[in-house]
Amino acid sequence: AGAVMVKTGRTQIEDLRGLSKVMPFTCATYTIGAISLMGTPLLPGFVSKWLIGSAAIETGTAMGMVGVAAILISAIYLMGPALSMYFRPLEGMEKVVSCDPGMRMKLPFAVLAAAIVLCGLFSDPIITLLANLSAGVM
Repeated sequence: AGAVMVKTGRTQIEDLRGLSKVMPFTCATYTIGAISLMGTPLLPGFVSKWLIGSAAIETGTAMGMVGVAAILISAIYLMGPALSMYFRPLEGMEKVVSCDPGMRMKLPFAVLAAAIVLCGLFSDPIITLLANLSAGVM
C-alpha cells in the first residue's frame, strides 16, 4: 500500500485497476502475500487456515461454520485487489511506462516474498525447531 501511495498517490482499492501494467514488481509481491494469506497449499498460510478450518468443522456448531465462512471470505477480499490489478483496464496512467519503486523499497518486498515462498516450501526444519523449543529440548 505504501509503495502505491508514494508512487501514484492512489489510496482507494478501486484505484488499483490495471496497476500491474505500471507497477509489475509491486503487484507481484502483493499477490504472493495474498495467496499465502488465503491459505494456498505449499505456502505458509495453508497450515494455519487448514487447522482453523478443520477445528471449526469438528465443533459441529453454527459458529464453527461461521469460522469456515470467514476463511472463504478472507480469500475473496484478498484476491479482489489482485484480480483488479491484473485483469481490469488501467485508468488515468496510460502514458506512464513504469512507476515501480526504487531498490530501497523493492528490496524489502523481494526479501519478504522470498521468505514467504521458502517458509512454505521448506517448513519442516522450521516446524521441528519450534516444536523442540516449545518442548524445552533446546
